[in-house]
Amino acid sequence: METLSWLRPLWLWALCALPLWIVVWRWRVHRADPWRAVCDVELLTAQQVSSGRSDRQHLLWAMATYICVVLVLAGPSLGREPQPLSQTRDALIIALDLSDVMRAADLKPDRLSRARFKLTALLRQRKAGQTALIAYAGEAFTVAPLTDDLSTLDNLVQSLDPSVMPVSGQRPERAIRMAQRMLDDAGLASARMLLLASASSDAAEQAATVAAQRGLQVSVLGIGTDRGAPVPVGGGGFLQDAQGGILLPKLDDDALRMLAKAGTGSYVRIRDDESDLLALGMLQVAHTDTEFTTSTEESLTRARDDGPWLLLMVLPLVAFAARRGVLWSLLVALPMIGVAPPSRASVWEDLWQRPDQQAWQALQADDPARARELAQDPGLRGTAAYRSEDFNAAAVDFGAGSDIDSAYNHGTALAKAQRFEEAMAALDGVLQRDPGHVDAKANREAIAEWLQQQKQQEDANQPKSGEGGGQPGEGEPSEGADEDAEPGESGDPKDGENPNGEPNPGQSGEQQQQQGAEGSEGNQPADAQAEDSSEAASATAQDFQKEMQQALEAQPSKPNQTADEQNASAALSDEQISEAEREQAMQQLLRRVPDDPGGLLRRKFILEYQRRQQEGNE
Repeated sequence: METLSWLRPLWLWALCALPLWIVVWRWRVHRADPWRAVCDVELLTAQQVSSGRSDRQHLLWAMATYICVVLVLAGPSLGREPQPLSQTRDALIIALDLSDVMRAADLKPDRLSRARFKLTALLRQRKAGQTALIAYAGEAFTVAPLTDDLSTLDNLVQSLDPSVMPVSGQRPERAIRMAQRMLDDAGLASARMLLLASASSDAAEQAATVAAQRGLQVSVLGIGTDRGAPVPVGGGGFLQDAQGGILLPKLDDDALRMLAKAGTGSYVRIRDDESDLLALGMLQVAHTDTEFTTSTEESLTRARDDGPWLLLMVLPLVAFAARRGVLWSLLVALPMIGVAPPSRASVWEDLWQRPDQQAWQALQADDPARARELAQDPGLRGTAAYRSEDFNAAAVDFGAGSDIDSAYNHGTALAKAQRFEEAMAALDGVLQRDPGHVDAKANREAIAEWLQQQKQQEDANQPKSGEGGGQPGEGEPSEGADEDAEPGESGDPKDGENPNGEPNPGQSGEQQQQQGAEGSEGNQPADAQAEDSSEAASATAQDFQKEMQQALEAQPSKPNQTADEQNASAALSDEQISEAEREQAMQQLLRRVPDDPGGLLRRKFILEYQRRQQEGNE
């Protein structure tokens, strides 16, 4: 049996009026008896031939009618039904030139910044329809497909930069063809395209002509000026032409105007205000039909109102009650019903909402702690734990799910919990199930790159850490260990071990494997092998703590601190480091990670370009 829910539960408060209604009923019955005016009440009771049984039956019938009416008004629901959706079929595809010439500063502060400002203004004023975003240079790539989530598009715009493009050049025809494919894949008969560019070509005009014939209107917003400006390049200097002179890219008005004409659109230069967008008609919804669809997805269905079926039970009761005049008292009682404020007690909430529904409302109210207490679904509980920044608990909850989204969230939570090896293993599982999962691939590459950087930093800091105040027997090599030995110099297993037989944390994995093989050939006892394995695991677990200790050591010393005090501070054990210092060290480590908002897009475009190259070669 499906779960019973109420669409209008406040109507159930009307049941509280039943006692009042009974009082009104009794008052009306007594008042309607004419003998009470001429006979004493005690004598009248003794002289009455009929009993009160008939009146009580009428009262029960009336109460049943009243209860059924209230239940109908409360809207009982035992299932869900498809929800008809209306969607304005106004599709807008935006294509932005991300070639190197967008760095030119003939528009202040530069062309790219002005284009970003213009796109932000457009997205924030667009109220209806779907929007897509394409970036192009020598190739065109989809930044975001057709979507109505404009806030996500706004965030992506801020990450767009020529450095994310794997191929340089200016080929707007590639963007127009991609927009046409996007239109065909969406099953739309018509759409609009806004091209932000500074130059065009004959191939672009031909592509615009074909696109216009197939329902895609191409309008152009010119980015640049007639005078042009030098294009700065990395490392200093400016972009040069084939003859070695400084390139001054200018806005090609004529070519862009011909491109817009071929695409049956309009051409306008970029302006400081919004008049350019108004002239292009981008701030108005296109005159397109509204599409009505019926969705069967669980997230787009609505609860079915089963209250009308109760009317079949109410009708005979109402007919009987009307015959006996019961409805008059009902009309007297209903205006006296006041809707009381909803109770906030958890018992009352449990009557009308499932715990997961209450947890979802708590998440919407930015109360993840309460959501974690209420949630029964592992995915919902993991989301609440993630928002509470309890990433270990979130990883456990997401790991209980079997779908690919739960697996991806599991890996992300592990990465947030700094369990990077487990996170990479989880993301590998996602990629095995879906090799085209772009987010999982990008996150795994980012984690691997970060771990590689940390390993390089550890290798670079290894001599310095050997001179520190580490104590033998605390998981670090003793003074007799040869920490500075290069991988090629450790042919003798004894050179890579400290006097206690522990593996050197500075050694590579290949050295340790060779040592393990040689130790097994020498018939090392099983107890010694187990001890070495546990010591190696302990040394590995302390790597991250060593990074935190190095971050603390790298902080500037206080002016009044002596050299002995500084050495003593550097030799503090993990137990002596306060929680605040650990947090400070963690923040310092996180600041080492380069700020690269376009890194995900760059890797996505590179993978897409490599895939295209492979398909072309095949």
